[in-house]
This record gives sequence, structure tokens and C-alpha cells, in this order.
Amino acid sequence: MDSNTAAAERTGPLGPRVTATELVTVAAIVAVLLGVAVIIIGRGAPLGHDEAVYSLRAETFVTGSDQRFFWNDYRAPGLPALLAPVVGAGGTEPFLRLTVAGFGALATVLTWLLGRALFGPMVGVVAAAGFASSPVIVMAATNVWPDLPGAALGLGAVMVVVGATASDRVSWWMVLAAPLAVAATVARFGAPIALGLAAVTVVVWRWKAVARSPLPVLVTALLAAAGVGFVLLVPGVVGAREAPWTSISSKQALNDLPVYQGLVDYVKAYDDLVATASGAVLVLGLAAAVARAIGGRVSWSRLGVSAGLGAATALTVALSVHGELRYLAPAYPWLWIGAAAGLVGLAGEWTPVVRTTLAVALAGVLIAGSMGGGAVASDNLERFRPLRVASRLVADQAADRPCGVLTSYVPQVAWYSGCVTRDFELDRVEVDAPTFPAGAERFLLLVQDGKRQPEGRLLNEYVLATNGVPDRVGDPTNGPLQYVEIFRIESGP
Repeated sequence: MDSNTAAAERTGPLGPRVTATELVTVAAIVAVLLGVAVIIIGRGAPLGHDEAVYSLRAETFVTGSDQRFFWNDYRAPGLPALLAPVVGAGGTEPFLRLTVAGFGALATVLTWLLGRALFGPMVGVVAAAGFASSPVIVMAATNVWPDLPGAALGLGAVMVVVGATASDRVSWWMVLAAPLAVAATVARFGAPIALGLAAVTVVVWRWKAVARSPLPVLVTALLAAAGVGFVLLVPGVVGAREAPWTSISSKQALNDLPVYQGLVDYVKAYDDLVATASGAVLVLGLAAAVARAIGGRVSWSRLGVSAGLGAATALTVALSVHGELRYLAPAYPWLWIGAAAGLVGLAGEWTPVVRTTLAVALAGVLIAGSMGGGAVASDNLERFRPLRVASRLVADQAADRPCGVLTSYVPQVAWYSGCVTRDFELDRVEVDAPTFPAGAERFLLLVQDGKRQPEGRLLNEYVLATNGVPDRVGDPTNGPLQYVEIFRIESGP
């Protein structure tokens, strides 16, 4: 059946009635994603810098601590707030990562629903499978990062807009998109970029219904804009010390990167984005979708809402910030919906035996690729294993007494040691800090070839302020970050 015909045979705002087979298939896709995530998370890689920041902030929500030496207000507090119950229940980093994986599962389900609303059930299922098997998505789902939670909540808001505009007139329940948009922004301050672009695209696509009943659209837009504005411009809304927008602007000014930096970064990441099994299938599907649209077998407007929106989202993200793969999470659902329309069309031209054989083989390749590609981030974090061991050794030496640590790996050391942690001063020797608890046991932690550490004479002066007898973790012959020294700072007179 042609994808246009499938989309036209509607029984509800999100497409035809869901069959048991379709539901079981989507459940299997979600189960595979979560299974892959469990395997990768089970490797037990140490937390990275950003992961430790969000985990520590979750801990402050539980303890009520005002210690935020690790936190900047350009970071959104939504993910830490969501993780707070996990931390409060004693959950360690695997459970924090699994919570994020849950948002990956939610985004997969939403991709399915949006795909079936645009092109029909089969496209929805294929899009969900492609999304869930993308290494970029698996990486984002297995780290304590806010990108997938923000993308999932944003997709939820767009799904409401799609459903509310599916009939001749816009339904008033469209206003439910506004709180979801605010929630997405609290989870990730950059979420309004992709969310706003998607919402406007859908409204333009459904312009006939909007023209007949514009009031729900206007009210929803005003509520969403007001809510997002309060989050970004009023510090107290998210418990920030300065307005998040101000902090974001200051960060961008400090980085002073060219506007095209994201594009350059993503071109350099070609091997991770395109030169994979998942990337090749995605490109093939998009090419097939365009070819079918040229032949009149796929609606250009629906392809624009899917593949076109995905490409526009990726471009906008690239022009807004430097390029990290996880930032593209909001673009992947739309790209895969467009690609799925092409892949389903191609499969319709093959015999059932060929179609089934290729589907099974392709599923195996994509699952293996997602596991291998998703494990890259985990493998990269293994370099911090000596740092984790050293941080826990500091905790043992502190023996539950108040403690402070000087290090250039502030959030990770703070998470694993439980100590108040501070960066080195690099223009003078300073071994105490107002943030250190009174009477704290103080330590200095040096990492071989580590970032932003004192060198030369300044380093010698720092070491002179210690007992000069370090505890050692790792082997200096193993390369950067694989050897750590821990000094105890001498008490003052």
C-alpha cells in the first residue's frame, strides 16, 4: 500500500487503530534498546565530567546542600531533579544512566506514534527501529546527559500539536503542549530550538485547520512562550543564581567560536554519523523517500514535515552550538520517519521472502552496530578509572570527616570522594578555600598529563604545601590520565 494511502486511512488523530502485532513489535524494539543499554551500562565505566555534574546536582536536591562549586547556570536542572529520587534511594551511576535510557525508550515510542500519524503504522514501526538502533541515540541513552530527556519531552509536545490539528478544526487539548514545552526547556535549555521549529512546521502543514480555529493555537503559543521565557529569563524559576539565558550568552561569548563551528564538527564526525550501518540505512531511506516523492508516491508535504524538518533541526543545532553528536538527538526522530517512508516503499516492491530475509539480516546488523557504536562513549570513559579509584581512596582517608580536595577534575572527584572540591589557582598557590568545610581534611590530587594543572615552579610550591608523600594509583607508563598522585595538605599553624 502506498504511504500516502496508508496515511489517509485514518481512524484517529495519530493514524489507524493500533494492532496487537504492531504493539508487540514496538515493545520488542524498546526492549532491544533497553537491553543494549543495560549491557553497555553494565560495563561500569566511570562518570564523565558532565555526567558527574548532573549527578552531583541531583544529590544537592536530596541533601538540600547549597554547595554548587561544580554547577553553572547555563546547565538545565531538569535532569538532576528527575534523578533526585534515584539518588535519594541510594542509586549509583548505573541507575542514573538507566533513568536516562528510559527517556530513550519514551522517545522511541513517540517516534513510532509520529511516524504512523504521518505515513501509517509500518513507517512508524520502521522509524522507531531506526531511531532506537542509531549509535548516537544509544550513546545519549547510556550516559547521564540531558539531551534525550529534553528531546523526548519536546517530541511529546509536538505529538500533541500533531494530534490536535488532525481534524478539520484544532482541538483545545492542544494547550497540553505548553507545559510539555516548558518541561522540555527545564530538562534542556536548548530544547526550544528544535521544539519551536517542529511546532511551527506542523502548524504550517496543518494550516487549513489552524485557519478555521486559530484561537487554540494562539493560546498554546502564548502559554508556551511565556513559560519558556520565565524559565530562561527569571533566575528563581529554576533556582538559578543568574538568568539561564545570561549564563548561556556569557558561556558562548567566552568560547568565542565561529557560527559555523558546529557544521565543521559534524563534518569531522562523518565516521560516527554516516559511515555506520545505521547511517548508511538512514541515507538510503532518505534517498528512496525523495525518489518516491519525485515519482508522486510519497507526499512532498509529509516528507517536508519529517525529513525536511529533521534536516532543518540538525542545521539549526549546528549553527547554534559547537557540534557534539548527542546534540542531534532531536533531529533523529524526524530523519528516521522520512527515511522509513522510503524504506517501506522499497520493501513493498520486493517479494515477502526477500523482504523478511533482508529485515531479519538488517535488524541483526543494526543491533550489533548500535551496541558497538553506543559502547564508544563507555570505552572513552574508561580512561577515568584510575581517577575513580584515587577519589575513593581520598574518601577512605577522610574517614567520614569533612574534607576538601584541590584538583582539575572537580565534579568527578567530588562525586566519588564525597568531598568539597575546587580547581587549582594557576597564578598563585592557594590550598584553602571558603567553600571547604571548617577543619576539613585537605587533599591535593594530580593526574598525569591532566588538564589545567599547575606546572613547573608553581607545581613545586603546591607540593611543598603538602606532606610530600603521595599515595599513588595506576602506572605512569600507561599514558595520560592513567597515573594519579594524592597528597595530604599540611595543616596550617
